[in-house]
Amino acid sequence: MISSYQLYILTDHVGLSKTRAAAVLGINSVFFLATAIVGSVVSGPLSDRTGRRKPFVIGSSLVALLAIAIPLFWATPAGMTAFSCVGGLAFGCYYAVDAALMADILPDQESRAKDLGILNVANTGGQALAPVASSVLVSLGAGYGPAFVGAIAACALGAILIFPIRTVR
Repeated sequence: MISSYQLYILTDHVGLSKTRAAAVLGINSVFFLATAIVGSVVSGPLSDRTGRRKPFVIGSSLVALLAIAIPLFWATPAGMTAFSCVGGLAFGCYYAVDAALMADILPDQESRAKDLGILNVANTGGQALAPVASSVLVSLGAGYGPAFVGAIAACALGAILIFPIRTVR
C-alpha cells in the first residue's frame, strides 16, 4: 500500500522536488533490495533449522508494520530510507518463510502444486488491490496518513490471522 506510492509520498508527504524524490527513491530501492536479501538469507535457513514458521511470519508482519509507521511519524528523506531498510528486512523474511508455511499447511500432497498456485494468485491479488486501497484512502483528502494507517492495519491483521494456524509451529 505504501511502496507503490513512494514517489508521491516523497513529493507530497515529505515535500521533496520531483528530481530529489527520484534520486532518493533510486537509492532507497537499492537499500530495500539489499535488506530484503539479508532478511531472506538469514530467516529462511533459520526457520528451517528451528522448524518454526509462524514466529517468522508474524514477526516479519510486525516489523513491516513498524517500517510503515516510520514515515508516518518521520516524514523526511531519512524516514523514507529507514522505511526502505526496515521494510526490506521484513519483506525478505516474510517471503522466505511464508511460502514454506503455506506448503506446510496444505492438507493434500497430491494437489500441492495446484494449491500453491491458488495461494500465489491470492497473494498477487492482494498486491494488486493494495494500490487501489491506498488511492481511495489518499482521496479522502487527509493526505497520506490514512494510507499509512490502512497499511499498518493490514500488517496487523495479517499477523493476527497467522495465530489460529495449529498444524505448524
